[in-house]
Amino acid sequence: MQDWSEEDMIDVADFEEEVLAASHEKPVLVDFWAPWCGPCRQLGPILEKLSEEEGAGFTLAKLNTEENQAVAAQYGIQSIPAVKLFVDGEVADEFIGALPERQVRDWLAAAIPSETRRLVEDARAAFDAGAREDAEALLEEAMVLAPSDAAAALLLAKLIVFKDPARAEALSHTPDAEFADAEAVETVVRLLQKGAEP
Repeated sequence: MQDWSEEDMIDVADFEEEVLAASHEKPVLVDFWAPWCGPCRQLGPILEKLSEEEGAGFTLAKLNTEENQAVAAQYGIQSIPAVKLFVDGEVADEFIGALPERQVRDWLAAAIPSETRRLVEDARAAFDAGAREDAEALLEEAMVLAPSDAAAALLLAKLIVFKDPARAEALSHTPDAEFADAEAVETVVRLLQKGAEP
């Protein structure tokens, strides 16, 4: 993968190698753009900035649709800017248009595979199968990796609410926690506290 700056954007030279093969090692975010596209010039610097942040979790690739019409057609590009995230050689997620930075960040947070997300999914499966101790162990591991992960915190809170109500309540206050789930945990904690009163 070649480096580029805002002034000197270099397109992918070999899509098979630089995107499809590379995405087996690390997710590759492809920005389909063209020099005449105004919204592309708005989105490009945002993607570049996010790709350079520590722990970005993806490699950014630029693909000029004018010079790579066959690849653009292969992936159904009809409007640009178009962004596709490749994981293990396949499109894992995508969006079209020049989104503001906050929305791009939110999209990336949901789209980029992470160890924490895998642990939470495994914990949900264990929980659904009735393996509560396994689910709890997986969630504790997820919380070590990402202490502010709302999904991990809330699922763990639900698992431990009867065993450790104080910690469950603290976990329910994790930023970005789903309000209804957090409220449910807090209601159980209040009922347990009320039941414990003489």
